[in-house]
Amino acid sequence: ILLLLTVLGITTGLLFHRLVKQGRHSLQEMQALANTRSDLEEQQKVVQNLRQRFQYQGSQQAFFHTLSLEATRLIKADITAVWLLDDSGHQLVCQTSNSSMTHEAFNLSEVQTCIELIQGQPVVELNMPGTDRPDLFSHQGMLKLFREFGLHSALLTGVYQGGELQGVLTFCQYQPRQWSDSDKNAASALAGVTAQFAEAFQRRKAEENFYQETHFDQVTGLPQLAHIEDQFSQETEHKEGYLLILRLHGLHLINEFHGVEAGDEVFRNLAQQCLAILEPLPQQKHLFRLPANRLGLLLEGSQSEAEHSVQLLIGLVSGSTWDYQRKNYTLSLQAGGAHYPSDGRSLEELQHKARLA
Repeated sequence: ILLLLTVLGITTGLLFHRLVKQGRHSLQEMQALANTRSDLEEQQKVVQNLRQRFQYQGSQQAFFHTLSLEATRLIKADITAVWLLDDSGHQLVCQTSNSSMTHEAFNLSEVQTCIELIQGQPVVELNMPGTDRPDLFSHQGMLKLFREFGLHSALLTGVYQGGELQGVLTFCQYQPRQWSDSDKNAASALAGVTAQFAEAFQRRKAEENFYQETHFDQVTGLPQLAHIEDQFSQETEHKEGYLLILRLHGLHLINEFHGVEAGDEVFRNLAQQCLAILEPLPQQKHLFRLPANRLGLLLEGSQSEAEHSVQLLIGLVSGSTWDYQRKNYTLSLQAGGAHYPSDGRSLEELQHKARLA
């Protein structure tokens, strides 16, 4: 009986020890799961915050600054930096960081080994030579970065657009660091947001460029008819004024003898002087570019005010000599106008009447 009790006691003790060990292991797993869940929730908050900020921060620099701050808070790296390829596609340039790393640049050839690693896996971990893959530092670029900023460890992840690498996010540490799975997941998530923003920014920039090209003259910088049409109804409702079409004569000689670029330069100079002479006039006015060496002037006010404005412009053009390469040319201005609202309420009607005047 005594032997049986002894065996039973030992068995019970071993079973209890095993249960305690399993319980501790389960608690550790539960704690790790809770930490993972907490990290994921924090990542989601940061990503959501960045997406919201993008809606209100139109500039690329403002978004990248916010990204750097949020990434530093999330991953708790000493230095967070955003690197993008320049227009040539041959250099990685630091767009923003929470250190003096901003505006640093690498030729791709200097960091080709790291680029190939980044293209082959979602996240790359680098450490100072001697601790992990010293061959990574065979290119002087990364070694220079580590030495210049006193770094010991870095986490790198690629920023892709259309499947092509367009940039790199770097998270750097002054001391050796073992980057956790949570750190690496966060880095990948931030790279995804950066790619989305970069694509959206490029699309927005293309739209802005298209608007600029279709609404503003590339030679003079003056608005074109499409821009005036967008504002015409609102600005002229319940008001009286004139649409004046100003035809410039003599510019074709400059184009013939010196080329179109010379004519553009003279026309640009003339447009700036017209703006300057109209600026002091108290009434609302819009000078804009029309095709075929013509200007348009939308002018609020009476007939006498419109005639005064036209005389100022004719006097400016006819009373000046326009020089190019030490040769003097004489230009002249002819004007026709239409009154709104009596001659029409649309720009199309007013243009037709002004051309006939």
